[in-house]
Amino acid sequence: MDDPGFIFYPGDYLRDTQCLSEKVQVAYDRIMCEHMRQICITHEQLNFFTKRLSQDEKQELMFVLSKKDTGFVIRWVSESIEKRRSYSESRRSNRSKPNKSHMITHDKDMRTYDDHMDNENEIEDDNTVKDKIKNEDKKKIKEITWRNDFNTYKKIVDETYQYILIEQAILDELQRLNPGLDIKLSLEKSIVNFWGTEAGWKHKKKSRSMDIDMLRTLKSNIDKNKVYLPRQNPYQQKMITHEDLLNGVMSIKPEDLPD
Repeated sequence: MDDPGFIFYPGDYLRDTQCLSEKVQVAYDRIMCEHMRQICITHEQLNFFTKRLSQDEKQELMFVLSKKDTGFVIRWVSESIEKRRSYSESRRSNRSKPNKSHMITHDKDMRTYDDHMDNENEIEDDNTVKDKIKNEDKKKIKEITWRNDFNTYKKIVDETYQYILIEQAILDELQRLNPGLDIKLSLEKSIVNFWGTEAGWKHKKKSRSMDIDMLRTLKSNIDKNKVYLPRQNPYQQKMITHEDLLNGVMSIKPEDLPD
């Protein structure tokens, strides 16, 4: 019988979807479920799931997908499914052997299934195992959430900045609303001086929300870290050349003299 599910990691899910728009997140969820039937999503399937998305929304989705030779995957989902299937297969294989008692050992070298799965979902309906799974999931969330790990937070900031740099529509909008500013340098300055530091991280954690919208944060705070575009010098220094003199330019005006 096929395995009916896989281990769901909320932290990995939030990391991928916290900056996605509503329509893009729906497409992401459908691709995640489709992984149970096909571990790698083909180009045709991807086109089907994204047929109602705009070009910008498709690019937003591609930012969290991984490309394979035969298509695309949500990396953490495909890895979880493969580990779960490997574990279930090893359990079925162990049960089919007549002398099962000799296979049970605490020797690490003699184990026939993945150690990673020891504290995960057991197939049997056992309350003790369920409690153990719940505790492990809580630890997993605590370890990887941006609220408890600065490196995870910093990765979100850096990925959002890189996303803005490749989205010309966002850059054009920011330039229109902030004439005279060097948009890219102003964003970089806001990250270097505050949002990419522990001070910015601690400031973000004051919010009770589990989600973090760094795109909105960087866009709305660009005026606090202004870097202006270089201004063109209106005063052009006129140079009197030998050719000018030969052409009869004998008088020199005060404004022609260098400072």
